[in-house]
Amino acid sequence: MVQRDNREFIRCRTPENLREFLAGSVHVGLNFSAHPIAGEPERFHYDPGNEIVTQKNDGRSFELKEFLCYAFQCDIEGYSHTEYVDIAPDG
Repeated sequence: MVQRDNREFIRCRTPENLREFLAGSVHVGLNFSAHPIAGEPERFHYDPGNEIVTQKNDGRSFELKEFLCYAFQCDIEGYSHTEYVDIAPDG
C-alpha cells in the first residue's frame, strides 16, 4: 500500500502484479481506478468470470492480457514502459 493524494493505493510494479491482484481480490467483479505515474486516472470494471476489463467512461473492453499491456504501456513485444500503476478499488 502507498499513500497518494490522501488515499491508499495498491502499487503494482509489473503486469503480473496487477494480474495477481485482480485475480485474487474478486469473485463477482471489481470497480477500480488506475492511476498512472503521469496523466489522468481512468476508471474500470473487472469481470473475473470472463476476464474482461471495461473502461467506465466509454465502455471499451479489453481481454485481461490486453488490459495489462494497456495499463503498463507495453510495446509490441510486450515489454512494459512504465514503472508502476497505482490501483484504488472503488469504495
